[in-house]
Amino acid sequence: RELTEALPADVWLTSLSADKSGVELAGFAGSASQLIPLLESSPTLERAEFTSPVTKGRDKEQFRLKAAWERPAGGR
Repeated sequence: RELTEALPADVWLTSLSADKSGVELAGFAGSASQLIPLLESSPTLERAEFTSPVTKGRDKEQFRLKAAWERPAGGR
């Protein structure tokens, strides 16, 4: 839920998966570059990065990215 609330209204996800290491997202956005700082500012995610080049469509950018779960302070 936190993830969907953090994403801008113009983001359309086509894929979302999560495992013990983090999350992977794919979809379309008005500005895909804005997604990295949004995810990085989440208290539960870190090291957000695109996993493939962002491609531009007519009015949206297609993206694929991943982010790791934030480690607790003092965690290993």
